[in-house]
Amino acid sequence: MDSAIHESPVPKTHVLIVEDEPDIASLIKHTLERGGDTHAEVARTGDAAIRAVTDRTPDLVILDLNLPVLSGTDVCRHARRGWVANRNRVLSRDRLLERVWGYDRAIETRSVDVHVGRLRSKLGPAGRQIETVVGLGYRFVE
Repeated sequence: MDSAIHESPVPKTHVLIVEDEPDIASLIKHTLERGGDTHAEVARTGDAAIRAVTDRTPDLVILDLNLPVLSGTDVCRHARRGWVANRNRVLSRDRLLERVWGYDRAIETRSVDVHVGRLRSKLGPAGRQIETVVGLGYRFVE
């Protein structure tokens, strides 16, 4: 019987590249993936980007604003309506750990508190929109 401890692999960062120029999209994809810890997906049109975001929310979107038919600005507006859905919704520390870090039991739930504190300070006055809900977690308020 193998006595080695099996650790779950760290999930790759998922990046969506929205770029209609194939050479540029390919260069960005190659640059992001060469380190091995990122998976980059390319969408060449605005509607393809919206479908990709709907299928799987990426960790990061690199968005060309000058897309044909549906502009990058329109894509951004559409995506924001579908996401910030977490607005005014309480997310527990465990849920944040799962969504952000893949929920590694080695990470203390207090780590979320530290990161939220840092995020608030970096956001300045806008940081007040991240509200602590005692005993439950955090929520983004308008």
